[in-house]
Amino acid sequence: MKIVIIGAGTLGERLADALLGGGNEVTIVDKDEALLQKLDARMDIMTVVANAKSVELLKELHVEDFDALIAVTNDDEKNIFIASFAKKIGCPMVIARAHDPEHVDQIDLICDAFDIDHLVSPDMACANEIFKYFTEKYGLEGGYIRADGVEILEFDADRLPEIKGLQLKEAAGILPGMLIGAISRQGSIIVPNGNTEIAEGDRIYLIGAQNDVERIHRKVGTIKDNANIERVMIAGGGKTGYFLASMLVNAGKNVRIIET
Repeated sequence: MKIVIIGAGTLGERLADALLGGGNEVTIVDKDEALLQKLDARMDIMTVVANAKSVELLKELHVEDFDALIAVTNDDEKNIFIASFAKKIGCPMVIARAHDPEHVDQIDLICDAFDIDHLVSPDMACANEIFKYFTEKYGLEGGYIRADGVEILEFDADRLPEIKGLQLKEAAGILPGMLIGAISRQGSIIVPNGNTEIAEGDRIYLIGAQNDVERIHRKVGTIKDNANIERVMIAGGGKTGYFLASMLVNAGKNVRIIET
């Protein structure tokens, strides 16, 4: 993919690193020439010294020929306007970074009003992950991996007794839309087929869409009882602390914030 990043700060640099690792072609635009020179010396990227809020610059870049534009400067309004301008010119996908809570609280409205595909908040994402620790932690003998809407769940067949003794093609009715990708049996890994029978003591590796696997996850796991977590202290009153505190308060927790 051909991607232009607006903003050469820490997030812009990390995005460029990640995107280059995926074989993408990356261009970074920023007003700070010295900062761009440092990035150019370290990474295989194109750099443009300019103010991307200028519509003329976006046209000169032929932003419509890029697959995506990501605006990640430290100015929310600038990110929103740049993304909106790029969309109007013809860039197929535009993403803007938001810092301020008033913008994050109105993500859908802003995206609709300015024709932006995604408005993202790293602070909100961080707060969400911390919040999940309190509300979605499971005590499994195995574990799970979750990414991009897909989940891989590891559990003992004994925890789901209705599938024991069934062939995989029979168990499909109990696990609709999901796939048993592997079975660990007596220290050996089996790559199963439809005729493989699930035996007592088997360790199952289940793959599927997150929402589907989550239903089994809750059934075979021991959900951590978060009712005993009533008081939470947050050290730091920044935006991440604000978002996390809001989530916890809405969940009925007693929150105290310490700012030094």
